[in-house]
Amino acid sequence: MPIKPHSANQSILPVAVASCLVALGLTLVPTTMTDSIRAAVHDATLPGHHLLAFARLQIYAAKDSLTSADDSQQRIAALESQLRNSQQRYRRVKIETGLLQEQLILASQNGVSPYRPTPSDPLIVPELLQANVLGEETGRLWQGGALIERGTSDGIRESTLVLEDNRTLVDQGADKGLAAGQPVYSGRNVVGKIAIVGRWTSTVCPVTDPKFRGMAQLARSSGNRLLFGPQAILEGCGERLCRLKLIPATEPVSVGDEVYTSQRDAALPYPLYYGKVVSAEIQPGALHWEIRVEPAVKRIDAPTVQILTRKLNPLRQISN
Repeated sequence: MPIKPHSANQSILPVAVASCLVALGLTLVPTTMTDSIRAAVHDATLPGHHLLAFARLQIYAAKDSLTSADDSQQRIAALESQLRNSQQRYRRVKIETGLLQEQLILASQNGVSPYRPTPSDPLIVPELLQANVLGEETGRLWQGGALIERGTSDGIRESTLVLEDNRTLVDQGADKGLAAGQPVYSGRNVVGKIAIVGRWTSTVCPVTDPKFRGMAQLARSSGNRLLFGPQAILEGCGERLCRLKLIPATEPVSVGDEVYTSQRDAALPYPLYYGKVVSAEIQPGALHWEIRVEPAVKRIDAPTVQILTRKLNPLRQISN
C-alpha cells in the first residue's frame, strides 16, 4: 500500500485551525474568567504544534527517500507505522482542544466562581491492567486442559464458561480482581469488554459482537472545530460494523464523524476512540438516526491489551 505524504498534512490543518478558534473565543470572555482556561489551552496546544512541525519534516524526508531509492517493503511499513502514530497523537490534540472548547462555552454561559475552590482527591481512581492475548494455539491448549498439569484433584480448575467460550482469551482473571463488563483497550482504541472471568483467564467480547454495549459520544466537525455531540449507545452488529443508537434526528451527523467513549463517566482524563461513521440515515418519521460505525480495531491482533479497572483512591483511605 503506497504512502500518501499529503494525508498527514490534511489532518494537521483542522487541528491548527481549531486551536486558533479556541484562542479567538477566549478573547470574547472577560479576562477574570479565562486566565485558567488560557493557560490550559496553551499547555494543550503547544505540544501539538511541535508534533505538527516534526510530522512535516518526517513526511518530506519520507517522500525524498522513496523517490531516490528502492521502495523497500520494510521501509514502507516502518514509515506507515510512523504516520499512524503521528495521526494518533494529532487525534489526542484534537480531543484536548475540543474539551477545552467545552470548558470555554461553560465559562461563557455560567461564569467563574468568585471563590477559589479547594483542590480535592477523587474517590475513585482508574487503573489500567495489562494482559497478554493468548494466541489460538495456546488458547486451545488452555481450554482443552492440557496446560493445567496438576489436574482438578488439587483444585486447579478454570471456569467452565471460559473453557467453553471461543472468543479472544487473555491471561488475567479473578486472581487480579477482574469483573465482567470492564472495558478493554488497545492503545487509544476501544476493542471490547471483558465477557467472562475465570480464575486466571478471561474472554473478551469485541466491539463488533452483538452482545457488546458501550456508552459513546459523537464528535463532529463544524467548519474546522471539533464538537462533541450527545451521548449515545454503541452496540455490535455481529459483522465488521457497529451501530450507534439514540442520536436524535435533530442532531447533525455526517459520514466521517468520529465516535469516542462518553465523557459523562470520565474514568480516564480524555475519551478513547471507537471508530468513524460510515453511514447515517433517517427514515421518514423516525426520531433517531440509523448510524453505522467502522471500529478502529475489528480484530484483536496486538500481543497485549489494557483492561480498565477502578478502585478507591488510597489517598482518601489514608485521610480517614
